[in-house]
Amino acid sequence: MVLLPLLLATLTAWGICPRAAAVLQDEPQCRLVGQMNLADPFIYLEGDTYYAFGTESNDGFRCYRSKDLEHWEQVSGKARDGFALHREDCFGDKWFWAPEVYRLGGRYFLLYSAQERPCIAVADDIAGPYKPYGQGVMTDDPNGIDNTLFIDEDGTVYMYWVRWGLGKGNEIRVAVLSDDMTRVGEQTRCIWASEPWELVLGRVTEAPTVLRIGDTYYMTYSANDFRSQDYAIGLATAPSPLGPWTKYPGNPVLKRPGGLYGTGHSSIFRDKEGRLRLVFHAHASASAVGPRKMYITAIEEVMEDGRLILKPSGQYITPYLYSR
Repeated sequence: MVLLPLLLATLTAWGICPRAAAVLQDEPQCRLVGQMNLADPFIYLEGDTYYAFGTESNDGFRCYRSKDLEHWEQVSGKARDGFALHREDCFGDKWFWAPEVYRLGGRYFLLYSAQERPCIAVADDIAGPYKPYGQGVMTDDPNGIDNTLFIDEDGTVYMYWVRWGLGKGNEIRVAVLSDDMTRVGEQTRCIWASEPWELVLGRVTEAPTVLRIGDTYYMTYSANDFRSQDYAIGLATAPSPLGPWTKYPGNPVLKRPGGLYGTGHSSIFRDKEGRLRLVFHAHASASAVGPRKMYITAIEEVMEDGRLILKPSGQYITPYLYSR
């Protein structure tokens, strides 16, 4: 009995986590690499496995997986150099940001930004290799980032994304996608920076995520330049996917929780138990923006003045990356 605590202590000292080894089931040992350096994170649940994508390399996007949201490993991507999407295979050669993955019709669609254009790629496997879908670019506009999908109960597919150069800084727009999901229809303005908390640094609203509960549509978004320590997350509601959107008067709903700085660019997902979760990034420290770190928190559904409000919890999970 004395040997077991001694063995556990030795494994921990070597950076080998027994609990992570149990979670990453295929091999008896795994080695701690460090905290997950993943900006603009997105998590997708398929079966009993969580998959994460995010901004981390100018060569494209890698894929990570986890069973419990705390212990993660890189999936061997099927594009070159172990990537799920590599810049040599798709539109753009720089500024690969904010990937999101959706499974539709038996295929995986990856929405992302490259060269400040909203892009789309497709693969038969979540780990790629992703190739351009249609033209690979989803709008004819000269700029656009942070494209995300929302599929309503009637099957209509909406794309939300960020545009700028229109007089109100970085603003969030929405349009119905074509049936083949390659192009956008008429654009509608949703959100732009107007509140004092949104105007600390720059005129930026970005990183929209939309979901529906009952007859109400909820959007989380981020405001301020991402380099600001006051980069934070707001909430807005609407009676339809096209708006009009009303900002929650108690915004921001997440700002500097637990000593973190620059908390934003979030996305919402449901965990294995069906609970709403928010994944977001934060600055490396109080004095350094990068590398930005991934964190996960629960979303609390709170009734205020007879209406349901979504509020991120003040407590969060700190995910770690392990290698075999």
